[in-house]
Order: sequence, then C-alpha cells, then structure tokens
Amino acid sequence: MSYCLNPNCQKPENQDSAKFCQTCNANMLVGDRYRSVTLLGQGGFGRTFLAIDELKPSKPFCVIKQFSSQGLEINQYQQAAELFQQEVIRLDELGRHSQIPELVAHYQKENCQYLVQEFISGQNLAGELKEQGAFNQHKIRQLLNNLLPVIQFIHTHNVIHRDIKPENIIRRKSPNLRIGVLTDELVLVDFGAAKYAIASSAMRVETSIGSPEFAAPEQTRGKALFNSDLYSLGVTCIHLLTQASPFELMDIDRNWVWRDYLNGNTVSNDLGKILDKLIAIVPSQRYQSADEVLKDLSPQSAIVINKDDSPQFPAISPPPSIHEDLGDGIILEMTSIPSGEFVMGSPDYEEAHENNESPQHLVKIPPFFMGTFLITQAQFRAIMNASPSYMVGGDRPVECVSWNAVVEFCTILSQKTGRKYRLPSEAEWEYACRAGTRTPFHFGDGINTDLANYDGRYIYRAGSRGEYRQTTTPVGTFPPNAFGLYDMHGNVWEWCQDFWHDDYIGAPTDGSAWERGRSSIYRVLRGGSWYGYPWYCRSAARGRGKQGDWKLYYGFRVALTL
Repeated sequence: MSYCLNPNCQKPENQDSAKFCQTCNANMLVGDRYRSVTLLGQGGFGRTFLAIDELKPSKPFCVIKQFSSQGLEINQYQQAAELFQQEVIRLDELGRHSQIPELVAHYQKENCQYLVQEFISGQNLAGELKEQGAFNQHKIRQLLNNLLPVIQFIHTHNVIHRDIKPENIIRRKSPNLRIGVLTDELVLVDFGAAKYAIASSAMRVETSIGSPEFAAPEQTRGKALFNSDLYSLGVTCIHLLTQASPFELMDIDRNWVWRDYLNGNTVSNDLGKILDKLIAIVPSQRYQSADEVLKDLSPQSAIVINKDDSPQFPAISPPPSIHEDLGDGIILEMTSIPSGEFVMGSPDYEEAHENNESPQHLVKIPPFFMGTFLITQAQFRAIMNASPSYMVGGDRPVECVSWNAVVEFCTILSQKTGRKYRLPSEAEWEYACRAGTRTPFHFGDGINTDLANYDGRYIYRAGSRGEYRQTTTPVGTFPPNAFGLYDMHGNVWEWCQDFWHDDYIGAPTDGSAWERGRSSIYRVLRGGSWYGYPWYCRSAARGRGKQGDWKLYYGFRVALTL
C-alpha cells in the first residue's frame, strides 16, 4: 500500500505502484522518488510517514516528516516553520553521527515542507519500559555510556537538544551496514526542538520548549543551557529506574526523592551520586559536560567490581576453559569465546581514529578459544627451551619475539599437545577484546593506569594521568574483560595472523585471517603496549610490524579452534 500525502485527501490509501492518488489526483512521490507507505503519527505541526526510496533497488525504508501550513494562524505558522527549519539545519549538521538520524533530503511543495531522513528501526525506551518493566542499574550504566558521547558530540557543535526523554531514544533493532552499528545501539532522535547556542543569544530568554516532566528548571523558564540536556538525561534515568512520573519523584519542597520509588530495584552509591549530580536543580551544581560524567563512570565500567556491577553480556562467569599442561607445572589456559557478530573498526568521530580502522563492517565470528593471558616467558621457555625477553620474569609476557618466531612456537606447541594452536585473526582479536562493548576500551570511554599498562604520562579523553612503568607487568595484573581475557589493552603489542592492509576495504566478514591482497612482509599487531600512548590501546587501534622484526614491546597470545 502507498499513502497519499495530501492533508485534505479523504481516502489516502492507494496501490503500491500508483503514481497519482486515486481520490485526489495528488502526486504520490516526494521528490519523484520517496513513496509513503503508512502514517506513523501526527500532531503538533505535522505528520510523520514510513516511506521507501523507489530509486534504489532494495527500496530501503526512510521517514518523511511533513509540515503543512493549512489551518494555522500566522503566529502558529511562523513558530512551526521556524522549528521545522531548525530541525533540517540541525540534522544536516549532526546526521553524520551513527547515533543520530541522517538527513536524506529536504523538499518544499505547494503549502507543505518535507524532511526525509534515515529510518531508525527499533523501539523507543518508553515502549521498552512499558513492556519490560523498570531498568536495572546495569542498563542505566549502558544507557549513559552509550548516549553521553552523542550528547558531547552535539554540544561540541553548539547544539542543545532540549527534548531528551525516553520517547526520543530508540534502541536500534537491526544492523545498519551503511554506518556499521549494532542491533542494540541507542539512537537520539527528534531534533525539532534543538537550539543552536551562540554567544549573542547567551542572555536571551526564549519560549519554553521541551517536555515539562524532563526539562530542566532553567529551560522551562526559557533559558536552556548545555547541561540542561544532562539534566533531562538524568531524569530519564530515574524515570526508567522507578517507572514513576518525574513529577512524582520530587517532594513539595522540590527535593528529589527518587530512591523512595525504586520498589526493590538497587542502585550503587557511586551510580546514585552520578544521577544526583545530573539532576541537580541549580545548573552550577550539575555536571558541566558529558565528558565529566563519562570520567566519573569510567572506574565503574571496569569489569571487576562487585557482583552487582558485573556486566550482563556475555553471561559466561566463569568462562569454560582448557588447561594445557606444558610440563614442570606450567599451564596454558585457554578461554572459550562464544560465536557472535560485531562491528569491526572505529567510527570517524572516535578520538584518535585513524583511516586504517575504516570502513566499519559487520563481522560474524565462529566460536573459538583464546589465550586467557599473554604467553609468558615461562610458557615460551617450556616450548622453545629459551626466552628472548629483555624484561625478565617467568610470569611476565614474553617480548622481543618476531612474527616468524611466534609461528614456530605455535607449530611446536601443536605438535606437543595434538591441538592446532595458531595466532588469532585480527577480527577474532578485536571481537575478543571488545567482549560485547562498543566503547574505545572494553572498560569504557577512558583509560587509566589502574586498568592497563601504557605510558601514563599521556591522557586519552575521559582518562587521567598516571604511572609510566617503563616495563612490562606480570600477566593478569589488571581486570579482565567480560570474556575473562586479561591484558587486552597495553602491556605488549600482540601479533595477529593477518597481512597488513591500509584499510578494511575488501576485508573478510567471516572472522578469518586476511592473507591475500598485500605483501606478507608486514603483519598486524594489536592492543598497544607499556611503551606506547593510551590511544594505541583502543580496541580498534592497529599496528604493523615486519614479520622478521622483534622489539621490546612485541608479544602474543594464541588461539585455537576445536
């Protein structure tokens, strides 16, 4: 079925292929290509339709927003037209972010304006709350870690959203291969109320816009600030935790009493303090930026905290494992990595992103085993009868190993054990490192030297300055990720099986090693090292080395397919 866009049409339903409406003879296509298939909603200043792009063979879904001037008084029309134009401008500026709908086109036809944008398939958080009940604190942490970088992104473009609420946050249900996002990524929609913040308007009082339940007090008085969005995000969180209207979560003196409405739900003291600071009534007592919130969240997003704060995905605690006896009491522990799919690489807005981490692409990974720890000097000596390491210690990772030496180790290990040990593919390595996360590190958006071994004199994003140890640390010193793997960030760079390629164009999507298309002289390294900057420790960061080279910061771990 196709749907006529004429606001006055009495019978808008038409056949799929109709070029003109059978009732009113109006053109059925917007811009001669976009066909409305159903009405999604209406109210306020216009209507929203689900549509398809007829000029593309796959006819992908999109959304048409229609604004009509009919029936409006002059002042209403002017306000509605201004808001509509604002949304066009905001989406054009911001829609390149994977968690903001992309503006596809903008048309004006007769008395109507049309905005065509990317269709976000999924349920908004208001619907999710209604169906599944109150969010627990794990889901709230995930929400904050997922959305705060988006809010920081729009704020750096001098845009204040002004209407953050559960209805405007959609959990994407299906992969979008154009930008490479996962099925559970949160998308911030509806920039119709967004405001462009400029110095000349800093003191100007404006019309109150937004949803009263979620809007900051200063915004309801017509003065939205950047941290007004943070207030709305915080109120969204306590609403999702309690299922109560935000108006009910304040007493008569306008003090927050949201903890009285948790109804058995638990919130840690650390998370509670973060939420309290987000929803502070006085703007100066509130967080001033999204990055500040992320910095406070980062320690809690590390994987080892207490039972209540352990991650929900993937639920493999303790993980199944293989313990290979190498002799003389030396054990090689291998952890089972479940099958799954993930988006490999980093988005171009990730800080320190490099072109060799693009384009992002969806990869399916079969189940395999990964070394729980980096190969230690004791393990290397047990197989090779020698260790080349400079920073000596049996429980420290072996270093000064070339790719060629590592392959020889795997060959001899396989002969000794009867299993086919190998290096992980680059895709397997990143999948295992991320362990279901999409942040720069498996423990969050920031990094510090309590979580990994790298050159702590340098800072990455929400992290902090720390210790530069100038040496390796014993394996297992730092918290594991959700798969139970240690030292995936820092300590030593890890050899992978793949040839080095300058980008991911043509890369395998089945998890296999990429061993074609380039010279085998250079092989891939992953994970960063004790000697390197924190941004080289990111899950998506890539390094390369000549396969015959050895360095003080080259090491490895092994993989196994049963």
